Amino acid sequence: MTDIIKPDIIPSKVNRNTQRSLDKERYKARHLVENHLQRMKVFRRVATRFDKLDARYLGFAHIAGIMKWLH
Repeated sequence: MTDIIKPDIIPSKVNRNTQRSLDKERYKARHLVENHLQRMKVFRRVATRFDKLDARYLGFAHIAGIMKWLH
């Protein structure tokens, strides 16, 4: 295991005695991905994963993403 200290992605609370380091670029990227996943959950088929095959699920996830992008 390496001794590299990576900054956290989620910021610590304001009232915490010792503040953790924060990588703001990683936090922005994580926030963007989380928001996109929440928008994809509008499609019930994606949220509940009805498709048993990974290829079909990924295909519909692409279709849902394109529909959201066009909207």
